[in-house]
Amino acid sequence: MPSANDAKKAPTRKERIFGFKIQNIPTMNLRHQYAADRAIVVDPDLPEKIHAWRFGLLERPVTITFPDPDDFFSNVIRTTIVGIESAIRGAAWEELAFTNRVTKDILKAMKEERSGAMVEVYYNRLPAYVSPAARLKEHDPNLCATVRAFYAEVRNPLLHGNQLTDVTQESLRAAFEMFDNIYAWINSWSDPNRLSKILASTTFKVLK
Repeated sequence: MPSANDAKKAPTRKERIFGFKIQNIPTMNLRHQYAADRAIVVDPDLPEKIHAWRFGLLERPVTITFPDPDDFFSNVIRTTIVGIESAIRGAAWEELAFTNRVTKDILKAMKEERSGAMVEVYYNRLPAYVSPAARLKEHDPNLCATVRAFYAEVRNPLLHGNQLTDVTQESLRAAFEMFDNIYAWINSWSDPNRLSKILASTTFKVLK
C-alpha cells in the first residue's frame, strides 16, 4: 500500500475524465449565439408561438427538442447568462493581451477570480483588471443593481435546479433588454470587432 508521501508524488492525470477536451469559447461565437437567441425573443409573433408550442400545434417543423417553452426558455436564459460571463472573462483577457499588459501574476489572479458573489466577480473584479472605470458599479450603478437582482432572483435559482414557469414575452424582452445593456457595457471597455478585424486583415496560405 503506498504511503502518504508516495500519494503526494503520484503524477496528476493529464487527460480529463471520460476523455473530454475543454477550451475557451471564442467571444465572437458567444455573440453570434446571443444574436440568434435574441431574434427568437423579439419575434412579434412569439406570444402566439409560445401558446401553440405548449400544445404542440406549431405549423412549421422546428429543430428544438424541448417539449415545453418553459424548458426551452429556461435553457436560453441559462446559456445566455453563462455566455455573458464567458464573454466578460474573455474580453478582459483579450483587452489585456492586445494592449501588452498580460503578466504571469495577472493571469494567475484572473484564473483565481472564481470565489464570492458572481456579480462581483464578473461585473466588477474581472473588468477592473482592464480599468477601474470599467467596473459595472462605476459605469452604470442602476444596471449593476438590476443585474444583482436578476442574479439573486433568476440566474442563481436557474443554475441550481430550478426553471422558469409560465413564460411570457414581456419577461423575456425585459431580460434581453438587460442583456443588450450588458453587452453595450462590455463594448465600452473592449473592442467587440477586434478579432474580426484581425482575421479580415490576415492572409492565409495553404500548407503543402
